Amino acid sequence: MLTNELYTPPAPVPRRKVNRTEKNSDDPFYSEENLARIKKSIEQFERGQVVEKTFDELRKLVYG
Repeated sequence: MLTNELYTPPAPVPRRKVNRTEKNSDDPFYSEENLARIKKSIEQFERGQVVEKTFDELRKLVYG
């Protein structure tokens, strides 16, 4: 990598910390409804209740 003594890299942009335990988070991913759905999906996966399809198989289901 070439270096230049005159070059100063830009300062990193500070990232906002997300409180994942906060009930009224602005991020819909952490809503109670979504977290409950994720938990249900994980439980189904652990019980082996999964269906595997390739992208082409899914396309045929949608478009025939």
